[in-house]
Amino acid sequence: MNSFDWLSHMGIPTDDKFDIVEVKFKGGRKDYYRNVDHLYLTTGDPIVIDVPNGHHIGYVSLQGELVRLQMQKRKIKNDDNILRIYRIANQKDIEKWEEAKNREVPTLYRSKQIIEELGLQMKLSDIEYQADNSKATFYYSADDRVDFRELIKILASEFKIRVEMRQISLRQEAGRIGGIGICGRELCCSTWIHDFKSVSTAAARYQNLSLNPSKLSGQCGRLKCCLNYELDTYMAALEDIPQIEKPLQTETGPAKLQKTDIFRKLMWFSYNNENNWHSITCERVKEIQEMNEKNIIPFDLHNNKEKEFDEEVLKSTLELERLDKKFSTKKKKKKEEREQITLRKLKGLKAENSPLKRTPKKIPLIPVQPEAQETEEAGLAEKTNRRKMHHKAQIKKLLPVYPSVRTNLPSRKINLKTRGKEGFRPETRGDKITVGKMSRNLILLLFIMIWAGACSEGREFEDYQGMEKLSWSLNDTVYFVMSPPLPQGPSILAIKYNANYPYRNLYVRYILTDSLGEMMESDLINVALFEPTSGRPIGKGFGNTFTKYDTLFLQNTSPYQKIEFLQYMRLDELEGIEAIGLKRLKK
Repeated sequence: MNSFDWLSHMGIPTDDKFDIVEVKFKGGRKDYYRNVDHLYLTTGDPIVIDVPNGHHIGYVSLQGELVRLQMQKRKIKNDDNILRIYRIANQKDIEKWEEAKNREVPTLYRSKQIIEELGLQMKLSDIEYQADNSKATFYYSADDRVDFRELIKILASEFKIRVEMRQISLRQEAGRIGGIGICGRELCCSTWIHDFKSVSTAAARYQNLSLNPSKLSGQCGRLKCCLNYELDTYMAALEDIPQIEKPLQTETGPAKLQKTDIFRKLMWFSYNNENNWHSITCERVKEIQEMNEKNIIPFDLHNNKEKEFDEEVLKSTLELERLDKKFSTKKKKKKEEREQITLRKLKGLKAENSPLKRTPKKIPLIPVQPEAQETEEAGLAEKTNRRKMHHKAQIKKLLPVYPSVRTNLPSRKINLKTRGKEGFRPETRGDKITVGKMSRNLILLLFIMIWAGACSEGREFEDYQGMEKLSWSLNDTVYFVMSPPLPQGPSILAIKYNANYPYRNLYVRYILTDSLGEMMESDLINVALFEPTSGRPIGKGFGNTFTKYDTLFLQNTSPYQKIEFLQYMRLDELEGIEAIGLKRLKK
C-alpha cells in the first residue's frame, strides 16, 4: 500500500483509536472514510464504501493516529461530510467489481475515437468505473478550456452510464499511468506524493547539476520533483561558500573560479584561464577577498609573500630528491638481485653439465668368459669411436659462430676392468659448456631488448607524483596534464603504498577535463590494496613498499588534456600513500 504505520507498535488504547480510515483507489487516488461500525480492519483489506448515488470498493492503506496527521496536512475537516464504510468486501462484491473494471480498456479506446471525431483538443489518459457499474470517471488533460457537453451526451448514450469528466495536470497523469524512474524505483507521484510543489531550474543550479533538459525532466515532461528533496541541505551548505563576483587578484595573475565543492568547502581557481587548477579552502578565499578590498595583493593563492613560496618550493624539492633517492636505491637493489639470480642459474646449469657431478650408474659385477669379454671390449670400443665422431660433428657446426672453440679432442684410455666398479663414463668437454653458456647469455640479452622495446613503443604517457609526509591529504588534488591532449586509450592508475596504510581498499574519484577546462567525466572507483581475509598486500613490490595498478574504464571517447585524482576516504591525512602515477597506453 506504499504506506507504513510508524505508531503501530506503541500500543495505543483501542478506545481512543481514531475512527477514520484512509482508503486507496485506482491510480494512487486516496480518500478518507469513517469506520462507524468499528470493523476490525488491517492494511490491504478490500472494503465497500459509500459514494454519492452508489457504492465503491477500495483498499485500506492507513489507519490510526497517522490518519489524523494526514488529514491535518491536507486540510480535511473531521465533520459529517466524511462518508462511511459499509463492510468488508466479500467474493460477490469483488467479482462484480472485476466485471466493471473489464469495461475500462474498451471504453478508453472508443472514447478516444469519439474525441477525435469531434475534434476536441484534449488528451484522455484514464477511465475508472465505479464498483456498482453505474458511473465512470474520465480523466483528461488539456492546455485550454474544452467544451465537452456534446461528448458527455454521446458517452452516456453509448455506454449507458453516468459520466464524470475530471481534468488533471501532467504530473497527476504520470502518477495515474505509473512507471519506473531513473533511480530504478516506482515513480514518487504514483506512490506517495499528492501535493505537487513547483520546481524551478534554480534548484539544479544550487546543486551544481548540468542544465540538460533531457536529464532534469521526468516522465511527465516537467522538472523532476526529486530536485527539491536535497535543496534545503544544499542551501544550508552554500551559506559558508563566499560569493565570487570577480577574479581574485594575486601577483601571479588574476585567479578565476572554475569549480566549487560545496560539502568539502573547496574551491578551484586557475591563473589567466590556464588548464592547471589550484584548490583552496573557503576560509582562504575570504581572506584573499578581504586583502583585495584593502588593496593588498598576495603572492599567489596559497602564500601571501614570496618568502613563504620559496620555503614551500625548497621543501617540495627536498621531498622530491628524497623520493628519487629512495626509488633509485630500490632499482639498484633490484638490479643486483636479478644479477645474482642469473649467476645462480648459470652456476646450476654448469654444475648439472659437469661430468664430476654426475652420479655413477651402479652396475652389479657379473663374471664373464674370456671370449665373451673380448667381444664386449670390441663393441664398447666401437661405441666410444661413434661418440667421439658425434662430438666432433657437433662442434664443427658451431665453428662459423664461435671460431675460438677447440676441435682437438684428446684421446682417453678406457679401463674395461674398472667398468663394474665405477661404470663407463665418456669424457665431457669444457668447450661444450662454454658454447652453451654463451648462447644462453645471447638469448637472455635478446629477450631483454625485445621486452624494453615493446614497453617503450606501447606507452604514450607516464608520470608519478610523490606525497608529502608519505600521506594523502583530503585537500590534495593529484593531477596530470597531457600536452597536447591525447585521444582516449587504455589508462592505468598506479598507487604506491606501504604497510602503514590502515585500510584494505582506497576510494578514488577521477575528473577528466578538456583543453577549455570543461569537465568531461567524473566517477568514483574502489581500488583493493590488501586481501580481505589474509591481509596480504595485493600490489607488487619489495620490503615494505608495494605498487597496485588499476585500469580506468573511461566512458568518454573525446580527447582529454587533464585528469585529477581525489581521495574519498573521509580522512584529513591518509597515511601510507607514497605516490600516485598514471600510464597511458596505445590502443
